[in-house]
Amino acid sequence: SRFKPDTYVKITNSILMQTKPIKKRGNRTFIVDATPVDLDYNTKRKHRSKKYLKKQNLKWSYASSYGFYIGFKATIVIEHESAMPVAILIHSGAPHETKLFTEIMENLRKRRIIMKKDTILFDRGYYKYENYKIGISKYKIVPLIFPKEKFKLQKLKDKLTYPLRVFKDKKTENKSKRLYKILKRILIQKIQNWKRYKPIRGKIEDFFKLCKSGLSLKKIHKYTPKSAEKTTILTVLLAGLITTQGYNTKTALQKLSET
Repeated sequence: SRFKPDTYVKITNSILMQTKPIKKRGNRTFIVDATPVDLDYNTKRKHRSKKYLKKQNLKWSYASSYGFYIGFKATIVIEHESAMPVAILIHSGAPHETKLFTEIMENLRKRRIIMKKDTILFDRGYYKYENYKIGISKYKIVPLIFPKEKFKLQKLKDKLTYPLRVFKDKKTENKSKRLYKILKRILIQKIQNWKRYKPIRGKIEDFFKLCKSGLSLKKIHKYTPKSAEKTTILTVLLAGLITTQGYNTKTALQKLSET
């Protein structure tokens, strides 16, 4: 109880990485998604004013798949093959996913989870032309963000130009250009066939079902942000430990969430 939620996250990430380290060889695929965490306030029985919620560092939030709720948003990143959670981020309210893109990428980079040419799958909530560019130029990965209906491939190609830092060092200029071209080509190919990756991205939805239906994360009976965040983090830890026992396929995760 003495630990802060941030410390809980570090401890959880450390335990998961030591329990089943992610293989460093070859290019890997990671899946990112966020889910609302409802604190189960009985607003019909007792009204909570905005002033009260503000003191608790809480606010009314809305999710298209969930509706209105009081709580926060949990963003989780899992490695595709093992279904192992490698990052957990907790945000008060429901900030838009496009604004969280850089924070997620910084977390993965600082902890050396991602490597060059890795693919990271995002749903449409993270859709923004600039995020494609940031993923390639700054983090050297393939940011496969599922496009929206208004998406134009030619517009993306026009935006994916060499960053200025490529030209600062003549010794590495050609090498940096080659890597940028490779990442751009892979991204374009994947976006043209993005529907093929929907079943892969669906794996994290099954992971969320395991957390919510199988491990009772759908509604948390905690009424302070810190206690609720700790419960969420520990639930993700438990789900991660379950995947290490071989329950890392889509079918296995679905069966666990239904039991």
